[in-house]
Amino acid sequence: KGDVGGRLMRVLTILTLALITLIALMGALLMKNAMGPPGLAQPTV
Repeated sequence: KGDVGGRLMRVLTILTLALITLIALMGALLMKNAMGPPGLAQPTV
C-alpha cells in the first residue's frame, strides 16, 4: 500500500515540474515578445 502512495507522489511531482516548466517557457516567450531586443527577436510578419 505504501507503493501506491510513493507512485502518486512521484506522478504529482512530475506534473508539478512540467507545469512550472510550461509556465516558465510561456512567460519567457511573452516577455521576449513584449520587449524583444532588435538583435534577438525579429518579428516575422
